[in-house]
Amino acid sequence: MCDCKPKSLQVKRDDNHPKFIGNLRTSEEFRWLAAQWLNKKGYSVKVPVLREAPSRDDWEEYTDEGDLEICRRFEVKGISRVFTCAEDWPFGGKFIVCAKHSYDRSAPKPMGFMVVSADRIHAAVANCTDSPTWWVERKLDSRYGEEQDFYISALDRINFITL
Repeated sequence: MCDCKPKSLQVKRDDNHPKFIGNLRTSEEFRWLAAQWLNKKGYSVKVPVLREAPSRDDWEEYTDEGDLEICRRFEVKGISRVFTCAEDWPFGGKFIVCAKHSYDRSAPKPMGFMVVSADRIHAAVANCTDSPTWWVERKLDSRYGEEQDFYISALDRINFITL
């Protein structure tokens, strides 16, 4: 018994590759329209390179990275104190997220805020999905010698990680 595929199925499979490439090329316009729309909404957008397989048999080497990637803002600060977790966090039960005016004017909003320990081994991360739980406190910004409003988060909302 022959284990070869019938010739009619082989021809159909080979005929689909040009159709696939045609559809791929047609979809490019829509991918770029979506990228432009997202960019106008304030997002940085990465549009991966479109690579076309020369034949149906080469498809695995030409799989794409998806249609678009939306780059998200993430704020990072370092401090001069060492910490490893909530228990040795140097500021009690509060986490200073950022200056209120900075967060309020940001568009799009950051994904999160990270504070890196002086030993560069540990970090504390505030997720901006928790912003409804933040409150405002007026504090001295020691970097500039001026008071300003800051968003504060309860420490139990902060993720402590090892870098």
